[in-house]
Formats: sequence, structure tokens, C-alpha cells
Amino acid sequence: MNRLNRGEFLKVGLLALTAGLINRKAYSNGIVSQDKGKGVKTPMIHATDLYHIHNDPDDHWDLATIYALGYSEAVDLLGILFDYPTRPGLGDPDVMGVAQMNYYTGLVVPSVVGTPYEMTKRDDTQSQRSKIELQGVNWLLETLRKSASPVVINIVGGATNVAVAIKMNPALFKKKCKAIYLNAGSANSMTDKKLEYNVKLNPLGYAAIFDAPCPVYWMPCMTRTNVMEVGEYGTYYRFLQKEILPDLPEKLQNFFLFMFGQKKSHEWFTYLNGKPEQELLTQ
Repeated sequence: MNRLNRGEFLKVGLLALTAGLINRKAYSNGIVSQDKGKGVKTPMIHATDLYHIHNDPDDHWDLATIYALGYSEAVDLLGILFDYPTRPGLGDPDVMGVAQMNYYTGLVVPSVVGTPYEMTKRDDTQSQRSKIELQGVNWLLETLRKSASPVVINIVGGATNVAVAIKMNPALFKKKCKAIYLNAGSANSMTDKKLEYNVKLNPLGYAAIFDAPCPVYWMPCMTRTNVMEVGEYGTYYRFLQKEILPDLPEKLQNFFLFMFGQKKSHEWFTYLNGKPEQELLTQ
């Protein structure tokens, strides 16, 4: 199977999303994998620190890529689990971005907000918290229970919600979690005593993921802590957005422009269906 580097994967995936071009031929090009004998879609949950106004544009690129996989029927996207914005200035969980992707792809993917509290110990189940505060964790557990086949959980933000769920019901994770993809941390030694951003959000929650009774695929964000460079063991990479954005159709351009422009309007639907702001697009 041929391999695409990360930048090529992102470009091919999003361009295919624009015109419905992802199909079974894509699998032979190394974009995604599938059990060809069974033709079964892998159920997936995407746990993210996706906000509007955005904290980091990478979360919206992640979301679009996950939707590309769902649109291609490579995965069955079961839902988006938002990190709770735990400090001022992070923005609100970006339900508008999810709504834009739902409308653009025709998928109907729910979203839910996670716990506002860090884990205070590695086996913290947050049993003293209310149902409202634990709605994200409880939704995750219920989604695992209802799934006909084991679920992949993709973490691209804080690990707290998944970690609390693991501690609440490890037996369910053993039975219904196919794998956890943990995009957090750095691959260097701890000689500098610094933590990568996603780990810093809740170090105990991050550590608790490694107690999961299912496969954990650890993909450190960086090779050296908080050093923005492409490294052998880090998932951080660079690409030129001018090589992707101009080739996207208008609605998909608008999805990114609504984020990049830090639009404070609630008119996510009107903006998605309007004409792209060319000056902003060029910028």
C-alpha cells in the first residue's frame, strides 16, 4: 500500500470531500483502511477542544478531516465530544462549526460538552458531580453501550472526559472500545520538566488514558516539548494553506473563513452559503 505524508493526506481528503470523490479506489492509495471482506464502517467518536472563537486553527482542520472520513464512509462518525472551556477567552464549544459540517456533508452528527472539572486523582470518577456536568461523559458511555461494534475514540484536545469515562466503567471500555488515538504530549524525555499544552489541561486525566483496558495508540504532538518543529516522533507538521484553500468549493472555504475571521455572528448558515470574502481568503 502506498503511503501519503500528512500534508498530502489532508489535501487529498479535503479535496475529495468537496466533490464526493472519496470512494473505494481511495483505499488503495493509502488514504484510509477498511475491512474489504466485511465492508464494515468503523464507529468513531471525536474528542476535541474545538472552540469559536478558535484557540488554534488545527482543531477545525481536524474536524473537516474527520468529516471527510465520515463522508467517505470510511468511518461511522458517532459524535463530537467537546472539551469544556475551562478558562476565560477560550471561546464557546463550536456547535456552529459542527452544524456547518453536518449541513455541508449531509451527515447528522451529534455534539455534547464535557465535564468542567479536572480529575483530582488518577482514578477520579467525579461521582460528586451533577448529571448536567457529566453529560458528556455519560453520553460517551451510553454511545459505547449502544454501538453494535467496538468504537475508536480520537482525542485531539484534553483527555479528561475519556479518562473519567474509563474510570467509571472500565469493563465497558474493555468490551466496546476498539482503540484510543491519543494526540497529546511530547516525545522527549522529561528533563526539562515541561508539559505539552494538551497534557497541561489535566495531567492526571492524560495519565489515566494509559490505564485503559483497550489499545492506546499514543501520538505525541511534538518531538520536543512546546517546540513547533516537524520531528520524527511528533505529529506536528506544516503545510501551505494556499495549496489547499483556493481549490476548495465556496462552502468549504466559508467553513474555514468563518473560523479564521473570528466571526461573532450567529449566522453560521447564512455565512456558509454566501460568497467567500476574497480578501480574507487571500490573507
